[in-house]
Amino acid sequence: MRINIKHFLKTGLLSSIELGDSSDDVISIFGENYLLAKLKPKIEILKYENIEFTFRNKVLTMIALSFLNKANLLLLKEEGIPSKTDKFLAYLDKFDISYKFVRELTFMNQLCIETIGKTKVFFDNDSKELEKMILAKDSI
Repeated sequence: MRINIKHFLKTGLLSSIELGDSSDDVISIFGENYLLAKLKPKIEILKYENIEFTFRNKVLTMIALSFLNKANLLLLKEEGIPSKTDKFLAYLDKFDISYKFVRELTFMNQLCIETIGKTKVFFDNDSKELEKMILAKDSI
């Protein structure tokens, strides 16, 4: 399935999938080829190659895209989206895609941002670079 990342970041829509949909809705569009993680009795994650769908009571509560693997970096390159954190944030600013840092998911060398479309994006960064970016965003 071809993903328009800019549209996804802006709207939170991935194909016709959006928060609040059921796991059956996701499976009907993305297929049966996923990894399933059960975190708690009522929380499940369906992980496709480059997207994670988190469900609470079978209702979609989070769509996450990680730029940590080569397949995702290739997808970004094809769409002209930078994979380095600072350049990615500048890209979001350039296209008027609002975002915020998600502190509870930002720790160690991991940075998480959430776009206006409620899309969470995770980066692996140097901790000094992380601190600098968070402080700069907080001062705006």
